[in-house]
Amino acid sequence: MSVTNDEHLKRITRWYYKDMWGGEYEPSTENFASLGKLLMHVAGADGELVDAERDWIIGYYSAMGAPPHIIESLKNYDPSSEDITAVLKQAAQKSKSKASIEKNTRRLLIFDGFRAASADKELHRKEKQAIYALAQKIGVDYDSVKAIEKLFKANLKWRQKGASVLTPDGIIPDFRR
Repeated sequence: MSVTNDEHLKRITRWYYKDMWGGEYEPSTENFASLGKLLMHVAGADGELVDAERDWIIGYYSAMGAPPHIIESLKNYDPSSEDITAVLKQAAQKSKSKASIEKNTRRLLIFDGFRAASADKELHRKEKQAIYALAQKIGVDYDSVKAIEKLFKANLKWRQKGASVLTPDGIIPDFRR
């Protein structure tokens, strides 16, 4: 029995959620375009959305099961073409509860903001300010953002430590051979 591309993508998405968050979850993709745009806004807050940041966001939403039309829209999205408030309004229109960002997604979005903005190996001051400003707009309090930032930094250190232990020579194995 062959597996369709759709089944394969759903399997990848389920695996990702279980590995990352420890649970069985199949996300609704309705808000992925808005969430991706918000990440592009914070990652580009230093004046430039670099390829590493855009690629991280596109890769992230691809792994989460975003449909091809959303991935294509993110490939071409220019955060300077649209105010972040407009993006939040778009998100609210697609939301079941009519909140700009669903309550159970808000903290994850802030965590992802730190990850996307640092995909170029540097978290710029203006990017960090943009993350804190976004958090305020979507109802995540300052202390929670500080805790999320601390978690992000600990996660980054853990990943770096893991890489140094597992690949001490810095060479990632090519498992395709």
